[in-house]
Amino acid sequence: MTMPMDQNNQQHHETWPKGTQVVANYNFDGSSPDDLPFKKGDVITIVQSTRDPNWYKGRNDNGKEGMVPATYVQKRKEVHLQAMPWYHGKISREEAEALLNNFREEGDFLIRDSVHFHGDYTLSIYFEGLVDHYRIIAKNNKLEVDGGDCLFDNLIQLVEVL
Repeated sequence: MTMPMDQNNQQHHETWPKGTQVVANYNFDGSSPDDLPFKKGDVITIVQSTRDPNWYKGRNDNGKEGMVPATYVQKRKEVHLQAMPWYHGKISREEAEALLNNFREEGDFLIRDSVHFHGDYTLSIYFEGLVDHYRIIAKNNKLEVDGGDCLFDNLIQLVEVL
């Protein structure tokens, strides 16, 4: 099987540590039962490196593990919050309510820095004609919404479930 090459027409050389998230650039059906099939755009978490620098053991969102060709994926880019349209930084509760009341679309939301709890955030959501505010608490390198059961690694992961 021919492996796709990167932009410089070279094979993969960077070593990704356990826990690194990568995104598929191509579909991969796998050629052995040990392979982890995936589709372009899928996010895979690296479980371990192998002796071959062009292959990793990875895990998909469903928890299935298998071999992943490094030349089919790229390291997931870190996205800065300021680039996200839903992140509004240091604005007040009143400013958040004014913004959301201007749109009045069910489920519209924004995330802002917590005014009262440094390092935490506030999720403001327009729902049933009102704006509700929920504290996003940062603890043990995870985020939780108002003491809920779900833990998130970052705000982007949290927003993906909204």
